[in-house]
Amino acid sequence: MNVALSAVTAYVIPGAETTQIRGCLLTYPAGYQVADVGRNARCQCFGGLLYIPERAALYPELSAVELD
Repeated sequence: MNVALSAVTAYVIPGAETTQIRGCLLTYPAGYQVADVGRNARCQCFGGLLYIPERAALYPELSAVELD
């Protein structure tokens, strides 16, 4: 993806076993653009707290109180 690790925050996503890594979540600062994510999937963030797949939708929608 040609992303500089110093420009993002990376979080490890654990696998089923304690020694496995399923993947990682990269969060970018506002305005940061990645041209091509390749086989990787994008996420969308709600209220800075909840990450869901890019093409997913929340139904019913969450209110600010529910996110808090």
